[in-house]
Amino acid sequence: MKIEFVPWLGKHDYLLNTERITLEQYITVDLIYKKIENFNNIIKLLNQIILLIEMCTNTKIEITRIDGFKNSLYYKIPQTRKRILNTYRIYYAKEENELSNVELTKRDNNFICSLTDIIKVNGLNNWFEKIDDLMTIVKLYNKKFEYNIGKEQEFLNIVQALEFYHTRFVIEKLEDFTKEINEKYSKQLSLLEYIFDKDQKRVDYITLKNRLIDLILSSNILFFFNKIINFCYFVNSVTDTRHYYTHYGTGKKFKALKDAELHISIFILNTLLEYFLLKELGFKEGYLEKVTRDRLNKVRKTVIPYNEQKNLEIYDRVNLITSIKNISLNICKDCNLGTYINEKIIEDNEQDLFFYLETNKGRFKIRIFNKSKKDDDCNNIILKNRKKLVYTTRHFYELIYFYERYRIIIYKVEK
Repeated sequence: MKIEFVPWLGKHDYLLNTERITLEQYITVDLIYKKIENFNNIIKLLNQIILLIEMCTNTKIEITRIDGFKNSLYYKIPQTRKRILNTYRIYYAKEENELSNVELTKRDNNFICSLTDIIKVNGLNNWFEKIDDLMTIVKLYNKKFEYNIGKEQEFLNIVQALEFYHTRFVIEKLEDFTKEINEKYSKQLSLLEYIFDKDQKRVDYITLKNRLIDLILSSNILFFFNKIINFCYFVNSVTDTRHYYTHYGTGKKFKALKDAELHISIFILNTLLEYFLLKELGFKEGYLEKVTRDRLNKVRKTVIPYNEQKNLEIYDRVNLITSIKNISLNICKDCNLGTYINEKIIEDNEQDLFFYLETNKGRFKIRIFNKSKKDDDCNNIILKNRKKLVYTTRHFYELIYFYERYRIIIYKVEK
């Protein structure tokens, strides 16, 4: 069997006296068999090719026409031999293509590789050799093309695809994972402590958090995060978000990413999976580095609402990358401060971020420590102010959201 990708340019159903002639370009995928083949097997192969094209172009592919050709016997013409092909129409769908040039350009910018790129790395052979293992993963990745799937479901699909990939292509058993990670990061004790935390120790499988950590450390997307530790916070947020959108328990409601943060996280996770899918096709590190950087450089790293832009200088003290409301909602939930009403930034302070938080239980003064302060500095401030504090009299409240960590204490406010 032979596969040919044939480019076509032109349109054959016009009359010369028409005012406007439209030229169309398209590609046909020709499957050429030497022997009679079962039609179901042909369609199975065609669907595998379409799956690859959708993955590489980030575009939903619709079949517009399927033709079958049956070869006749050769017949002789002087000094040549010509084959007559009898055509059989198998499937036809009217194609409505009203994309403007701008839309086409925008669509092409989403490509992660072209057919030429795939051929250079022998990608088709690699694809069909690994198709059984890649099929489920790429189908989950391509589900984003489905109509009105929703960002929450798209997030769940891409997380599941990454989990499947790590299990199938990287490592499956916890025993092997533990041995490899200990050897690889033997000099990074804090990272090992973070990976083998109490959640991992109480189960006999590799947790989602640790599968994602291993994938990110093995990829080239770390540059997106300002500090290495930030990607660990990001993984925490992804894990909390997956838990919430899977079970919808109230415990993770305010820690789950939503709206712009969810959209950015999906983009980062998609880029991470694309890195490994391209690697399975045979692409080398130079190409992977370019694709990853080109895609992630389009993503903004902070999500500050317009009405909070005036506070950017204050927010920078604590590296706040989200709306202050998201911080307030988590404080209300985790510290049992009641139902959130509103907050107000206090501008007359020197280093830390202070704001008043109002709930149905009263008014509280919140302090988020400056990013330059060490944990010991924060605890010393708690010791000096213990009588003025509530809920944080022994240790600061630690909140991990999106890809940042915030250290927070709460003051009583006299009525």
